[in-house]
Amino acid sequence: MTQKICIAFVLLLNCCFIYATTITADKKVRVERVPDDGIQPQLMRDDADGIHLVYFKKHDTQGKKRTGDLYYRQRNRPSGTWSPAIRVSSTSFNHLGPVSKASASMDSQGRVHVVWFIPGSGGYRYSRSNLARSSFEAERSPVTEFT
Repeated sequence: MTQKICIAFVLLLNCCFIYATTITADKKVRVERVPDDGIQPQLMRDDADGIHLVYFKKHDTQGKKRTGDLYYRQRNRPSGTWSPAIRVSSTSFNHLGPVSKASASMDSQGRVHVVWFIPGSGGYRYSRSNLARSSFEAERSPVTEFT
């Protein structure tokens, strides 16, 4: 029996993930590090069983600064490699913990939608990809009016 699942499990300070695609009798599961020493990965599966990844990458991986950006990649199924990173956030921000973790989804046309929170005065931010998933729009607030 074949089951289609996508599992995201974060290990070792949010820098690893586990994912499984089509599961058959051999039950293949891969454990990989997030590319670019990224943290807080978010995985999603599209209707064609493609795997998509959104993650945060710090600019300074050696220091204690937490400024960085969100990035998107998709899995190349034949080669088993990730596509080049595409920047999602148009403004770098301070990552202050899981509250700023991104949430991602894909619509029926194949666009990737990403929402994240920037603590302090930043609030929620939103961006979406073009149909080819080769770039993202400038980020913006999903809220235009407060009542």
